Amino acid sequence: MGKKKVSGQTVAIIVLAILLLLTACFGGVFAYYSTASNRVHGSVTMANLRIEFQIGDNPVESGQSNVFVSDGIYVPGQYLENSPLTVINESNTPIYLAVVYKVNVFEGDIDITDALTQGNPLTIDVGAGTDGSIWTDYLFTGTNSQDEEVSFRCLITTTPQPSSQRDITVIAENALKLPSSWGDELQSKKISFSFQAYAIGSNSLADLIDASDSDTVKCQKIMGAIFEAFDYNISI
Repeated sequence: MGKKKVSGQTVAIIVLAILLLLTACFGGVFAYYSTASNRVHGSVTMANLRIEFQIGDNPVESGQSNVFVSDGIYVPGQYLENSPLTVINESNTPIYLAVVYKVNVFEGDIDITDALTQGNPLTIDVGAGTDGSIWTDYLFTGTNSQDEEVSFRCLITTTPQPSSQRDITVIAENALKLPSSWGDELQSKKISFSFQAYAIGSNSLADLIDASDSDTVKCQKIMGAIFEAFDYNISI
């Protein structure tokens, strides 16, 4: 019996069938060539920010406190007999500090601060009682949670305070001074001062604050971040 001759068309069909089979086989294998790494677990310990006020030798819990001035009669430009005001820093990470302060004016038991400060805000001359390399006196302006513009004065450290820096003087003893610019409208009025300290981790603002920023720009950024962290609701 003679051999049957295979035509060229048949050869072409056989070759195509083999290629199709190889494609299907290797394509199926390739579909399973995927993998995933082992799951990696990690954890960090969040920094602890803790500050307290201290008036003289008496610690005061962080928060608002009226300062410590003895009774007496004073005139503008005169230093007061105040105890030192210190921040006790127990944070375990570098921080920026902001001490928000306010002056209130009373006539008897009536608070007339707004009436007397309209267009002529009162300030405290604290420069003589602070370390000039640490604190910058700044008037912060922002918008609160009710979309109202608010402003308040504050002392801000424009350089991070290390965790090892525990006792940070805000106002030294007998260094609080009444502004010389105060006029006759304050005669016989009672003046009170309130302070509140805030801290924010300086590493949180590393991408926000540039080394070339002026102290004014740094103050706005630091206090703005604190203001935001407290839901735009700081009052004193």
